Amino acid sequence: MENKPFITRIVFVLILTMLLSINFQPRIVSADEAEALQTAKSYLESMPFSRTALVELLLFSGYSLQEAEYAADNSGADWKENAAQSAAFYLSSSDYSKNGLIRQLESAAEGYTHEEAVYGVETAGKDVDWFEMAERRAAFYLRSNVFSENGLIRQLESENVGFTHEEALHGVQSVSQEVDWNEMAVKRAQMFLDSSAFSENGLINQLESDVVGFTHDQAVYAVGVVGQNVDWNQMAVQKAQDYLRVMTVSRRELINYLESVAEGFTHEQAVYGADNAGVAWADMIKVLSDNIDNIFPIRGLEENYTYLEPVMYSDIGPETALRTIVIEGKRTIHLFANPDSVHDYFYMNRINSGYMQNFLLSMDITVDDVFPSDQAGCFIGYLNEQSAARKEEPETEIFLVVDGKGAGFYKKTAEDDHGTFTRISDVPHKTYHLMLMRFTGQTYAYIDSEYAGQFPDSDKGPFQLVFGNAVYANGETAVCSFDNMLVRKVNN
Repeated sequence: MENKPFITRIVFVLILTMLLSINFQPRIVSADEAEALQTAKSYLESMPFSRTALVELLLFSGYSLQEAEYAADNSGADWKENAAQSAAFYLSSSDYSKNGLIRQLESAAEGYTHEEAVYGVETAGKDVDWFEMAERRAAFYLRSNVFSENGLIRQLESENVGFTHEEALHGVQSVSQEVDWNEMAVKRAQMFLDSSAFSENGLINQLESDVVGFTHDQAVYAVGVVGQNVDWNQMAVQKAQDYLRVMTVSRRELINYLESVAEGFTHEQAVYGADNAGVAWADMIKVLSDNIDNIFPIRGLEENYTYLEPVMYSDIGPETALRTIVIEGKRTIHLFANPDSVHDYFYMNRINSGYMQNFLLSMDITVDDVFPSDQAGCFIGYLNEQSAARKEEPETEIFLVVDGKGAGFYKKTAEDDHGTFTRISDVPHKTYHLMLMRFTGQTYAYIDSEYAGQFPDSDKGPFQLVFGNAVYANGETAVCSFDNMLVRKVNN
């Protein structure tokens, strides 16, 4: 028993000796690893690399990851010193801020760690005047681009460039004596006009924006100079066409967009722009016109083409008076809600031209009397076939409506039970020439032969075409005369 501790120590020493002999046994280097190491050293002799960049270059040269990492780790490179050499190279070839150069060394292209990048920049940049670097970078920007004074300061302070506020301010002030900022504003204003359409006020706002940064006086001066050669009405046309290419709007909506604070056109310019932007739709109109056949001319609304029938869901009843007469070929419909009624009423004439998928429907409507002016009126439009046949509330209703204030577009679908009304003209007329043209799920509205808006519907149809009157209770009245109806089928 007394020899047991001695034996235990002997066993421990033997085991430790074995482990040490295993751990310190030299690693066998493969031929490919040796070749990779020689390649890595040749790369490092030509230029400094970070470990990450060197491994990636070796991988690109065809070595495995294990071989590339072995070569980088055994190349003898001092990665911090390599970072200092890389920083010195950048400083000799371009103008950097301290922070900008650190980010450059940390970038994916260089791959240094943050600690290596900071060491490299502090070592290579110990004698660098960063204020002078800001001066040189400011001068470079002004040679290659157009800036405001504030915009140039922000550029030098930006994350990618990285000068401090004091350095950026010094850099811009050092070059300001040689810069006419008014002329810079003129150049930037012309650049904006060359690339997009602006109103006079919109261009001033753009030049004054935080991103661009000219003062109000500089912006006004610039627009005054470039504006001498600008037709602002044509600018409104271009901007209107820009809207029409990317969104569906009515004439009134388009005018509102052009008059908005963001765009800044005057009312007269906005109206001119909207009324002269129809060229954007010429191709679509031609496609529709080329596909029209099966003409159904209905002059004077002869009885054999249409028949009067109340739509049941509109609840025509004893509280409502209805009178319809034909005078000189025009059918006049008078719809009146008693003062104590609480219902909304529609009276529709169903056009006996069959159910259609795609079609053109046009008609002249004379507004004899509507009260109130914006809650009673007359319409042309269509319903989905199934609901029309069952005399129940349709899943789809599309109406082009006229009242005492102008014209609007009513759209109701299965997804929108209540429907929406969009006013597309706020200029009232006595007589309107209305036209709806439906083609592949899009309905195009025209008022007095001018494009007024485009509206999609998801119903596959076919549809029942209708025209009629609408009032909204409490003594309202709508008296309208209809004439010169034309229905045409549009081929798919």
